[in-house]
Amino acid sequence: MNVLQCSTTLNPVVTITNTGNNPITSCTINYQVDAQAPLNTTFNGSIAPGATGTVSIPAITATAGSHTLTVSTSAPNGGSDVNPNNDTKKTTFTIIGTAINTPIVEPFTSTTYPPANWTRIDLDGDAIGWSRIAAAGSSSGGGASRIYFYNSPPGNIDELYLPYNNLGGSAQITFYVAGAPYTASTPENDKLELMVSTDCGQNWSTVYSKSGTTLYTNAAVTSNFAPASAGQWRMETVPLTAYNNTNNILMKFVGTSDYGNNVFVDDVNLTSTVGINTQPANVAFSTVYPNPAQASATVLVNLVSAENVKVSVLNVLGAVVSAETKAMTAGDNHVSLTTSALANGLYNVVIATEKGNIIHKLTVNN
Repeated sequence: MNVLQCSTTLNPVVTITNTGNNPITSCTINYQVDAQAPLNTTFNGSIAPGATGTVSIPAITATAGSHTLTVSTSAPNGGSDVNPNNDTKKTTFTIIGTAINTPIVEPFTSTTYPPANWTRIDLDGDAIGWSRIAAAGSSSGGGASRIYFYNSPPGNIDELYLPYNNLGGSAQITFYVAGAPYTASTPENDKLELMVSTDCGQNWSTVYSKSGTTLYTNAAVTSNFAPASAGQWRMETVPLTAYNNTNNILMKFVGTSDYGNNVFVDDVNLTSTVGINTQPANVAFSTVYPNPAQASATVLVNLVSAENVKVSVLNVLGAVVSAETKAMTAGDNHVSLTTSALANGLYNVVIATEKGNIIHKLTVNN
C-alpha cells in the first residue's frame, strides 16, 4: 500500500508467508482501520512451506488524514497457529482529501507540525526527518522546517508534502532555504528537491534541485547547525508555468542526506491567479512592484480619465491591513505601500475603481 492516497477508497493486498512445515490451504484475514470495528475475510488456496501468497482485502474507506491499518491472520487450515507472534502487521497511510486553491502560505509559525493539510513521510522509518524548529534566525522569525541531515545516515530520504492544490495561471512558488555542510575541506552533498505530480504520485517531475555547495548558504559547521541571522537565508523562486490552470497537484520537498549538516525551509508561498482579472474600462494598466516586496512596494495605476481610487492591502484571512483613497488623474498614478511592518507572506492588493476592482497578489519578504 502507498503511504499517501488521493482516494478515500482503498483496495489493500496482503502478502502471507508460510513459515511452517505444512501447506496453508485456508486462513482468516482480520483487518481494522484505526479503532473501527474489526472485519475479516477468508483466504482459500495453497501456500507451500517457505512460499508466499496474496489476498485482496475488500475495499475500505477512510476520511482525509492519517490512519493505521492493522491486519492479522488466524485459524490456519482451520486450526491454531503454533507461532502467533508473527501474525500481525500494521501500516500507516494518509489520505490527502480534496484539493484546495492557491494561495498556500506557510511561515511555520504554529507549533502544530506538520501544518494543516501538510504531510511528512519518513521513508526510512528511522524517525529522523522533517520537523519544526523554533529557530530565532528563521526567515519569518517564528519557526522553520528542518531536514535533520546532521544526524541522518547517507542516502536517507525524507519527504514533506504541501497541501493538495489547484493551480491557476502565472503559477510559481517561493521559499527561503538555509543550510551548511559539516566538513569544510570536502563539503558533503546533501540535496533538496521540489517535485510535482499531476497523477497522485504515480509520476514525479523535479522543478527544483540543489545539492552540496549550490544548496548551502553557510560555511561548514561542526555543531548542530541552525541559522541565526537573516543573512544565512536565501530566497528561491521556482516558476510553475508548465502547470498553469492544472487541478489536483501534489508537491513535495525531498531531502536526501549525505550526512552533512541541517537544511531549513521557511516562508513557503505557492501562488497563482484564478480566473481572468479584467481591467475596468477606465484603467489602462495597473501593477504592483517590486514583487516580492522588501520594506516597501509601489502600486501603479494608469487611468484613462480622472477618478477617486481606493487601494487596500488585505492579508490571507481577508483582513484589511492598510487602505488609502486617492484622487487620481489621467495617466500614471503611484501609491506607496509600506510593508516593513507586515509579516512575511502573501497579500492581496485591491484597486477599487468606480467601474470595478482589480486584485494583484503581493508577496512580502522583509
